[in-house]
Amino acid sequence: MLVLWALLVLWLSLDPSPPVPENELFGWDKLQHAAAYALMTFLAGFAFHAYSDNFYRSWFAAAGMSIAYGGLIELLQGWCTEARSAEFGDLVADTIGAVVVLAVVSAVRYFRIAR
Repeated sequence: MLVLWALLVLWLSLDPSPPVPENELFGWDKLQHAAAYALMTFLAGFAFHAYSDNFYRSWFAAAGMSIAYGGLIELLQGWCTEARSAEFGDLVADTIGAVVVLAVVSAVRYFRIAR
């Protein structure tokens, strides 16, 4: 599932004319970035944790991988496409999405252990 999601994000990120809603919402692009990379971190966290006993290492690696993937895609947009451009703000939104998932998963784990 993680690989399929990563490929979908890659395709949508490099597509010269990505789907855009008719009613442009404030910050819609950044919200899409945060949501896409939050889901990627979530999927990667479960995938990595299946192969590691260290909960935090798995989830921090998942967040790091998601952020690095977002950075790579921004570079590809700048280098490989005419219709798209790299934006630092997109990478910030990607990072926020990954960090939010990391914070939520860490909080859930903390409160489950504290009981």
